[in-house]
Amino acid sequence: MKELILIVIFLSLVFEGCMVRQYQYHNIEGTYIAQWDNGVELILTKEKYLLIERRPKNHPRLNHHCDTLSHGGWDFIYPGFLELSSHAEYDGKLSMNVKEKKVKTDSITFLIKNPLEKSDNNLRNYRPIILYQLFMNLTPFIESDGLIFIDSSIITYPKPQDKLVSSFHFDIHLKPGTYIWHEQAKTYFQTIEYQVKNKSANYFEVEIPDLTGCYISTKRLFKDYVKIQSKNRLIWDGDEYVRVK
Repeated sequence: MKELILIVIFLSLVFEGCMVRQYQYHNIEGTYIAQWDNGVELILTKEKYLLIERRPKNHPRLNHHCDTLSHGGWDFIYPGFLELSSHAEYDGKLSMNVKEKKVKTDSITFLIKNPLEKSDNNLRNYRPIILYQLFMNLTPFIESDGLIFIDSSIITYPKPQDKLVSSFHFDIHLKPGTYIWHEQAKTYFQTIEYQVKNKSANYFEVEIPDLTGCYISTKRLFKDYVKIQSKNRLIWDGDEYVRVK
């Protein structure tokens, strides 16, 4: 009797494995709805995935990020798992558009502009607090250690005597707002080092066009595993996604 039970268990496992392989390679593509939030959809097409958030147009969270939370590629990982990795375009240093001026003052000023700073004041609770850390190289050579300014887009720094700004960059730290709901959202960025053209300039208007809610709230994935529970059910980060089509 014991041997019969073992045989039945073994055959059940073999059958389940065959079923996994059957739907794993032929029927996994489709649209899956998150059961914890039916506004979130995982769409699997041939070797590509798309994670989107469907909300009403006036939803406050969509005032800061786009409805595409993540996109990239996927592959099968045996037995019964998918592997997701987002596109590399989400990484790298941010570019800056800079206007240089020379003004009559004993200070060095940076006016920082970006789409997050332009947010409607009524929606500021939904965007992160932005902390800018400024690094400057001065001529003759002095390298600053970095100065942190909390939630301020205007940075004024006393100009050292007989020193000129030769280059600068920013480290940007974000304290997430309520609309960044996943831990893969990026909260630290660097800009590309900017080489000053007019060495006598002491006022800089700095535009960082790619610092958007859409960019920072993207779900960044690298070899993230999704369990194939059945041909219509996936388990991802402990949450269930059910296929609707």
